[in-house]
Amino acid sequence: MNDLTFYIDKFVYTEKEQEPDLGFVPANIRRRFNLEDKHTVFSINYCMREDAEEIVFASQYGCFDRLQKLTEQFKEMKEVSPALFSTSVHNTSVGQYTLLTKKTLPSLAISCGEETFIQGLITAITTKKTVVYCFLDFFGDIKSIGFSISPTQTSRKYVLKRNETLDGTMDLRDITGLFEGKTKKAVFGGYTIEEDSYD
Repeated sequence: MNDLTFYIDKFVYTEKEQEPDLGFVPANIRRRFNLEDKHTVFSINYCMREDAEEIVFASQYGCFDRLQKLTEQFKEMKEVSPALFSTSVHNTSVGQYTLLTKKTLPSLAISCGEETFIQGLITAITTKKTVVYCFLDFFGDIKSIGFSISPTQTSRKYVLKRNETLDGTMDLRDITGLFEGKTKKAVFGGYTIEEDSYD
């Protein structure tokens, strides 16, 4: 893989104990959101740009609790609730956001096991479009990471490189530290992301 250059101007992350500010969502709709919906919708909305062309959503498990309820319901009753089934798909939260805001952007959902974050990022960069990228972690302390990616110079420039070895496990704190400007690079899962200066 060749080095990939990208630019970020909006960045946000949410933590497990945090209650995202969804004041823009009507109360009757907000009540139907589960925790993962709230974190995803907040992150995408925060990072949305007027010139955004696509949403890329990445999550290893999606909203795992919905799938678990669906499975348990089928085991007990040999049938499932259509309402529960319709909200069990991987990109439910993104669909809810686009319906809520009447955005007609295409969206893409990515799931690649432990490489989900990085493969979602590679997908977002290689579209060569202005993309809102959101990563949702169902089990982690950091629930979501969102940022807008541009293929052209905006504010902060980063380079994604493939390492020669596959050493290093992903730590979302390294990613948040990098995009907050606290560190200059994050190394994980065979990849390095480095902040770079403008050309």
